[in-house]
This record gives sequence, C-alpha cells and structure tokens, in this order.
Amino acid sequence: MDETSPLFRFFSQFKIALKNASIYSIDHPQTHQSVELLRDHLVHLAERIDPLHFVFTEHSLRFDDIVYSGHSLIEEIAVFFHTRKVKRLTIDGATSLTDLLAFFSLFIHSPQIMAEKGGLKTLIESIHASGFRIDELDYSSLLRGEGREIDNMREFILGRDLDARETEHIDRIAGRFSDILDEHSLDEWLSNPTLMANLSKIHESLKNRESPLLRPFSKSFVKSVLQSRTIPTKEELERLRSVLSTLNSTDFAGALWEEITENREFDALSLRVFSKLAEDNDPESISKGFIQCAERTSTTSLPPNHRNRILDLLEKMPSPLLSEVYRSTLSSLFQDIDIHEEQAFDRNIWESNFQIILLNYLQAVQNPENIGLIVNNLLLQWPAITKRGDLSYLKNMSITLRNKKRRHGSSENIDQLEGRMQEHIENQVLLGNPAIESLSSYFDPKKSRFSSNYILKKIFEGGIVNPAICELFFQSYPDDVFYFQLNAERELPDSPLLQQLIQALGQLESENAFHILRELYSQADITLQTFILQSLTYSNEPVDIFLTDALQKGPLPVRTAAFPVYAVDTVRRKKAAAILLSVPAFLGLKNRRLLENIRLLADFQVDEARARVFRLSRRRLPWNSGLRREARKTLEKLQ
Repeated sequence: MDETSPLFRFFSQFKIALKNASIYSIDHPQTHQSVELLRDHLVHLAERIDPLHFVFTEHSLRFDDIVYSGHSLIEEIAVFFHTRKVKRLTIDGATSLTDLLAFFSLFIHSPQIMAEKGGLKTLIESIHASGFRIDELDYSSLLRGEGREIDNMREFILGRDLDARETEHIDRIAGRFSDILDEHSLDEWLSNPTLMANLSKIHESLKNRESPLLRPFSKSFVKSVLQSRTIPTKEELERLRSVLSTLNSTDFAGALWEEITENREFDALSLRVFSKLAEDNDPESISKGFIQCAERTSTTSLPPNHRNRILDLLEKMPSPLLSEVYRSTLSSLFQDIDIHEEQAFDRNIWESNFQIILLNYLQAVQNPENIGLIVNNLLLQWPAITKRGDLSYLKNMSITLRNKKRRHGSSENIDQLEGRMQEHIENQVLLGNPAIESLSSYFDPKKSRFSSNYILKKIFEGGIVNPAICELFFQSYPDDVFYFQLNAERELPDSPLLQQLIQALGQLESENAFHILRELYSQADITLQTFILQSLTYSNEPVDIFLTDALQKGPLPVRTAAFPVYAVDTVRRKKAAAILLSVPAFLGLKNRRLLENIRLLADFQVDEARARVFRLSRRRLPWNSGLRREARKTLEKLQ
C-alpha cells in the first residue's frame, strides 16, 4: 500500500483513534482530537466510495474489493476487530462527529467485557449510532471449516477471549492440541496473555467436567515445553503451573519416556527443563513410572538409536544438578547390559567420565597439595570441558572452588581456573546463550574483560538481550549506568528490543536495573508504563514509592497493572485498597476515579477492601448515588 495515499492516511488515523479510545475516555482531548481528524479523512474518502465497507480476517482486511495485508498497520486494525468478533464494518460517509465519538467510546471496553455486554453490534444498537453496521464473526462455523481446521482453531485461541462455557469448541481444541502446539514456540505461548488465559480456561473446563481429554491436553503441553529447549523463568513457571497442575507422577514419567525415546533433540538441556517442570512432583515416583514405561519395552530390544540416546544422556548428564534419582533411573535400564561393549573406545565418553571423577574427587579431598594437583588436571581438561558445553558441570565446579577457597584459601591455579571460567561464561553471555540465568552462579562479580562500549553494542546493536548480559554490564561498570540508560531511552517510545530489555531488567535484583526502569516509566506512554509495571512482578527491589504513585495518579490501565505487583500479600492488599479508595471526595468531583477503583478491586476479589467499600456505599448527598450503587454491587461480589 502506498503510504502517501489518502487510504493509508485514513487507516493510520483510524488506528490512532482506536488506540486513544481504548486507553482514554472519549472526553479526553487526545481522543476527541484524533476522532475529529478521522472524520475529516472519512469525508474525503466518502467522496469516492459511500458507504465504506471493511471486511476483517485474522491478519488482513478487504476494502473496495481489494485485500490489504502484510503491513503492520493493516494487521493491527484487522486483529483489533477480529478479537471483537467483527467480520464486516460499514460506515456511512455522512456519519456525524457525535455518532463517530459515540462509536469510538465503546472501545474503552476490553474484548471480554464487550462480549459480556452482547458484542459490538449490540452496543452500537444501544447508543443508536445509525451510521454504523456490524456483521459479527461466527466462530462456530469458523471452527468447523474444512481444510484449515487446525489453523482456525489456532487463530481461535490466539485471537479472542475464550468463554469457558464453550465446551464443544474446547473439546475440539483439546482433542487436536498436540497438532496446534507444533506451530508455536514456547515464547509465543508465554508472551501472549490472551493465549495463556485461554489455556487456563480450557484446562479449567476439562477439569471441572472430569473430561478424559484433560491429561492428554496437559501432557501435550509438557512435551511442547521440553521441545522448546528453553528453561522457563520463575515467572513463566508460575504461568505454566495452572495448565500442568492436574498431571501426576505417572503422566510426567510417560512424557519423559516418550521424549527420550522419540525426540532426537532431547539432551541435557531438555532434562533440566523437565526437572524444572516436574519439581512439584516426587522424583522417586516419576522414576518408578519411568521404569514401568521401560519395562513394557525390553531394554535390549530397544532400537539402536533409542539405546544410544539414553546412553549418551546417561554419560553426559551425571552432574550434581541432575537429580541423582533420574541418573540412577537411567542407569538401571542398562544394568544387564555391558555399556562399554559398544562404546569402550569412545574418547569423548572417557574424557567426560574423567572430568566428573576429577570434580567429585575435588569435592572430597582436603589436602591442599592434592587440591592443587586436581585443579591442574582440570586446567588441562579445560578445552574438552568447554567443548562439552555442560553448564551444570561448570556451575558445580564454581561452587566447589568457592568452598575450597573459603576453607583453604586461594591459590594461583584456582584463580587461573576461575579466570577461565569467567572468560568462557562471558563469551557465552555475549553470544546470547539463554541457558545462563545468573553470572553469580559461575563466578564472583569481577570487572569484565570486555569494555562497557562493547557490551552496550552487543545489547543495543546486536540485539543480545537477557538478564545475564545486563547483570554483566552493571556489575562490571556501575559508573557507566547513565550510558546504558541513554541507549535504552533511544528505543522509546517502543520497540521489540525495548520490550525484551524491560523484561530482562525486571528479572534482576539490582538497584541499577530498577533505576533505569523508573526513568523509562517517566517517559513512556500508558501502554509501555503498564508493561514496565508488569515486569516488576517478581522484583525484590524497594518499589513501594514507585507503585504507590502509580496507584494514586496513574490512569486505569496503569493502576490495573500496578495493583498485583504491589498487593503481594494480605497486608499489602489492604494498603493498596486504602490507596485506591482514599480519593478526595469534595463535591464528588473525583467520583469517576473512585468508581473505576471500586470495579478494579472487585475484579481482583480484594476482600480486604470490604470495610472501605461499605463506607462508600453509605455516602449521602445526591452526587454520590452512582457511587453508592457501585459499592453495593461490589459488596455482593465480595461476599
């Protein structure tokens, strides 16, 4: 599409009006001005085509019998209406500014609330905006479409809020879930709030109905996470647990057996991911289930590729970070087989075993002279250790070296080994290795051998963004934080790199990281402000003043994002309720804000707010009538 054409300018202004209307009230000057400008473009376009017909699909729209797609502007508008179940929108060219403002005022509602109120078509009828006509999308027929059934189901759970009562659709999705998962990375699942909410609703519906599809559904998700080969963060694990909560040890054991024997990519990293997912279950119970799976297939009759994969995993994953239960389980599969019969001359396996023996011996030995001999041998093995790429082994080596230094003091060869460790881990961080979660697991904070400018270029020009690389910069160059902040501010108002950076900074327990997030917040628009607040969910930094200000002064989306970050326990929930409901009551001038805050507390089911809400329900004077009604409704919800 020609970006200088009148049609493109119309779509551009249309998007701006939609965004403003969904964030601000229709009375806000910014919203009013954007809709007024859109009215000018509409009149101009209607001179050639009247009325204007727009047909929306998942990622495209049709206007004047031409399909437009492949442009972010078009896709955003298409997705906006598709998630609100709009198939066709017709706008009369003679539509008045009043009707246009009334139409856009409806988009302050989220898709879910809009659906609860009967959909956009019903809402348009309720405001008597005659210049607009809506044809709604029939998802039932969409899901039953031929040829693209899986694609349609995928778009169904990606593009709209699923109603847990839609059992027919839920069962169809759950029955084909393993096929749907094939097309999405773990990052895509975890970064899409609508998608994760829909997965929880599917899980809840299947669980409540005791559906036989429940365990296959959850098990498919386990296998998808394992195949992603990405270790979930603490935040991501919390999101995953709602989907995996009904799986028992037998289910996890079956998933592990299938992945080890069927997935060629299953390796040490995959097993670490598995142990993270299954950490709420008893490893011994999982192991027993795993053995039972193996007993159904004689180990000696396993296909050679399956046997070799398990043997390889056994030989390469005996580090202390792998539960000894899992290692013993794998070993027991081959207790009647001479492992070395096939692999006696495999140099890599012998080297791996030798490295493990050295580290285990280093943990046990107390004589300083023997410690020195073992460390020298580890230095000789260093090229082979790094080639093997076992980060768990390196992490355990680091712990062992620190213990030896604490008990017996440092030495030249220990310092040399730690220096090589730091150099290797820093290289991995700067290459973007996602498996490195924290530098302190591998070496004590020291100044990097890379310059601050080099690390900044890696982040802001090379796109290597994760908590570890930010940690490397902050611990090496605390006096250069200003330059980090300056580079981050250049990414404003928003960019994919900035979003990754905010997520990474939110995971660090660092005053420098929090300082940068606070500065970005002060310059961000509402959408980015909410994203920054959400990134602080697991932060241990002192963010109270920051969050209190957001609750007191922020617009509704900001308050909604700030509340769950602030209200992490009963005491803080009570404080948050007090902040939200302590709005000055002079002549009811701020009753609208109070109404928003009451609804927010109702949505979060904040029982601790009941006493304050009750007091609001007793306020007298005529201008408080709406406030009293809303407070009473909320009290009913909090019963």
